[in-house]
Amino acid sequence: AESSGGIYAFVDVWSSNRTENYSKTFEQQLLDMGAKVSKTLNKHVTHVVFKDGHLATWRKAQKMGVKIVSVLWVEKCRETGVHVDESLFPAVDTNEGLPLLSKKVCDFFFK
Repeated sequence: AESSGGIYAFVDVWSSNRTENYSKTFEQQLLDMGAKVSKTLNKHVTHVVFKDGHLATWRKAQKMGVKIVSVLWVEKCRETGVHVDESLFPAVDTNEGLPLLSKKVCDFFFK
């Protein structure tokens, strides 16, 4: 099992009506798991935990090529104590309603 030592995460997690910011909760969970948490989305960040967050975060993370994961990924890592495969828990950009995967495919075909 790989430790979460290599994870440097930026968290952008909100309630579905976008009024409550839940990022702190997940930042704490990540810290408890031994990951590092960044207050800004900078070049050191490896993972963005995203749920109903800002479109700017989503776009920047995609441009940077970092892993964008859902809150379920954090919970699964915490439950199992191992570094779970990120591709199993892709975040969804609710602004577009497209899962990350199909967005990548679309970009590839329609460039």
